[in-house]
Amino acid sequence: MSHVKNQPSQSAKREELDKFVVRLPDGMRELIADKAKEQRRSMNMEIIQRLVDSFEADLELQRLQAALDDAHFRIRSLQELVQGATA
Repeated sequence: MSHVKNQPSQSAKREELDKFVVRLPDGMRELIADKAKEQRRSMNMEIIQRLVDSFEADLELQRLQAALDDAHFRIRSLQELVQGATA
């Protein structure tokens, strides 16, 4: 469930792609290069995939937090019901 547009084909003109310059802290470029090599993809694709993964993880965390909030509400309601029945 990705919210990022599909990557353009190899034939897409470079001018059509969004470009963004990022200043990386010392050692980050080498870390990205190493991970990209492990995954057999370009550094650009490694960065994009990691961004996509982080956005998807954020959505999953929001879903899990909502489920936890709902469960907590239900537990409290049941506790109050039990307390009322034993009083």
